[in-house]
Amino acid sequence: PERKFEKITKESLNLMAASYNFDQIFRMDGGRMAYYSGNKIYIYSFDTKSVQEIPAYSDNLQIVRLAFRGNKIAYFTRSSSDIYTMVTSLYYYNLYTKEHKKILLDYPRGFLSFMDFSGDYLVYGFGSYNDSTNIFTSNIYIYNLITEEVIEIAPNSEGVYLPAVSNGKIIYLLSSVKDKVFYYNEIVVYDIETREEKKLSPPFVGPILDFEENKILYADYDTTNFDSQWKHYHIYDIETEEAIPLFYENVQESIRNDIGVLNQQSVINWNNKGALGDNLVFFSKNVNADKIIAYDRGLNRYVQINN
Repeated sequence: PERKFEKITKESLNLMAASYNFDQIFRMDGGRMAYYSGNKIYIYSFDTKSVQEIPAYSDNLQIVRLAFRGNKIAYFTRSSSDIYTMVTSLYYYNLYTKEHKKILLDYPRGFLSFMDFSGDYLVYGFGSYNDSTNIFTSNIYIYNLITEEVIEIAPNSEGVYLPAVSNGKIIYLLSSVKDKVFYYNEIVVYDIETREEKKLSPPFVGPILDFEENKILYADYDTTNFDSQWKHYHIYDIETEEAIPLFYENVQESIRNDIGVLNQQSVINWNNKGALGDNLVFFSKNVNADKIIAYDRGLNRYVQINN
């Protein structure tokens, strides 16, 4: 049957993505969707077809990334599109109380790789350049929305990639370079309430694509037999440490060879995408794909979804 699409916006959006990563331009939460355009955030209700407009903290800000859960919104801004002169900031807005505040002080040339809410905490990955030393440092931060306490959990690690939040836990990927070969080493699981962490070594661990409850979806990274199409995946259980391989055999397609693993300032920008559903897993057919694959874990069946 023909798919029916409904246009939500009347005009083209004024978008500027964070670095090269086009994630978190819009976010879904139940029957609502949050998206931004220029210096405004919009909340669209699929039930009432209504739109709520929220201006940024000040008129001179360009929103480049947002997070949205329940009554909470966080958004990252730039003052300029010029990477060498821009000033970046992070803000929080509560839809119920109308509280609107700046969380992160202005940083020149700051980069936000990720942000998400977990209860009354905002978790975000942030890095910045030191202009005097020309060194980039990054970290993962937990901001308590009530007490305003900030905790650092991965200070200046050699490589901290793709944090994700679910069920009160943060996961992130550690990496290193040895003999000019890039390695993903292990996944760190950090408990927000207890502040305890554990390290896991899943098979062929690569870029993290999604984290729901106790399951992680990641793309395989094999240093001895590298798949330039990035079409191999695993679902990994952080409690049982069970690893389920996913693979969809496909015909040869045009492959872009400039795929690189980048640090937290730009974050696996062109890599595959994937998402964990209730009993379904969605992932890209390959790194260049215009199609996605749905895998039914109950039926052990793959289905290709064309655009």
